[in-house]
Amino acid sequence: MFRKALRHAQRCIHLRPGWQKALKRREDAVRALGCAAGDDLARSLDASLELGGRGESQAAARAPSSNTRSREDPKAEGDRLFKRSDYAGAEARYTEALEDEGSHHHRAKLFSNRSACRAKLGRWLPALQDGQTALKLSPKWYKAWMRVACAMEGLGNVLDAYCVYCKGLGQCEEALELWRAAASLLPRVPITDTHVSLRPGTRAMERFKMDSTFPRNRTRVFAISDVHIDQHGNVGWVKGLSEENFKNDVVMIAGDVGDTMNALKICLKEFKKRFRRVFFCPGNHDLWVRRDTSDRIYPDSIAKLAAMHNVCQEVGADMGPAEVAQGVFVVPMFSWYNHQFDEGDPHPGGLRYDSFCEWPQALGGHLEVWKYFIKLNASRVAVDYKKGYRGEGDPCVLSMSHFLPRVELPFSRGVTELAKAVGCKELDLQIQQIDSDVHVFGHSHVNIDTTCGDRETRYVQSALEGGGGLKKIFDRGHLV
Repeated sequence: MFRKALRHAQRCIHLRPGWQKALKRREDAVRALGCAAGDDLARSLDASLELGGRGESQAAARAPSSNTRSREDPKAEGDRLFKRSDYAGAEARYTEALEDEGSHHHRAKLFSNRSACRAKLGRWLPALQDGQTALKLSPKWYKAWMRVACAMEGLGNVLDAYCVYCKGLGQCEEALELWRAAASLLPRVPITDTHVSLRPGTRAMERFKMDSTFPRNRTRVFAISDVHIDQHGNVGWVKGLSEENFKNDVVMIAGDVGDTMNALKICLKEFKKRFRRVFFCPGNHDLWVRRDTSDRIYPDSIAKLAAMHNVCQEVGADMGPAEVAQGVFVVPMFSWYNHQFDEGDPHPGGLRYDSFCEWPQALGGHLEVWKYFIKLNASRVAVDYKKGYRGEGDPCVLSMSHFLPRVELPFSRGVTELAKAVGCKELDLQIQQIDSDVHVFGHSHVNIDTTCGDRETRYVQSALEGGGGLKKIFDRGHLV
């Protein structure tokens, strides 16, 4: 029995020199036969294989069986197993193939294929690691970029996955497939992105719940907009705020904190030093991508929006809704202007406001951007915030956007075509849907606190660039 095992092991080694499994089989057989006898037999078999087995091995090379082919090429076997949906088996074969040295491009394919297996098995973090290795080995290969993006999407980072596809477009010749993949992600952002969606397990839901038991009688909420921290010495105003007086409080910043990501990060950091919770929604200046600044790294304004979520996570700020104290809900909303806001001339104008913004072709052009931003709010406006509250005191909803939600709200009507670039009436439908008590907005730099609509919703603007500042809208249990 052991002589036969040794013979088979020797034949395997002859057909595939250096194969570790065959060498181990030979070692086991030699040990079972006794070292001396086993070694003598092994040498005898080596000689016979060299002389008489050459024709057999050559014939095998000319017409290999499927089993021999699998043993010789674990990658090929992995490919076949993958096609049969045996992803665990394919993963094992690719791992075996990776144990052998190969060219960089070949190894990139192996890591890419194993990443695909792990993605199919829902093992997203190992899939991401393999994709990143493939990308490092072959940075101009489009499939490596796709593996990384696929794993990021699986981890819930849909906006980050979009950014990966966009960056790959600048590196690879096979741009069409990357472009299609990037475009296909945009509708999924409001549904599955961990920063945007309120599905269980997302970061947005985790942040939503974290302060739900904080006492409302110890909480104040302040509103401000248009800080423009990179203009007119406004950074000094922010740094002049007390670092002690707002430790239990919340601030809502309704957009336009700065023209660059660096300015945005500085602004949010300074507010977070002072406030328990900091909420932010992007304005038009925040979404500019100026190629003469460090923001040139962002492929477009959606990619910059993705980076904003990561900056908020880094500094501890929020762009999603949350119960900031018992029965007190803050709901930031994405917004962009719709030219039909101009009721006197509801048609596209001749001027292009915010030309520094760059939008994906998949959104349908700059005139259609507002529709996508409305969709981004889908998860947060589907929540009945007040209905689920069972604590003391009446629940209240404090929403905010950068752009104006109603035409009655003031702006500089004498500025050419500004009415086409200042607001979005469809946004107010969402504000009413969540039964907002106070809606904070910005953009026009005209400060106001007024009531509009059948539900008598309050609309508040307190723009720093309009002479305003921190406006208190909730004070220890009550709206003010």
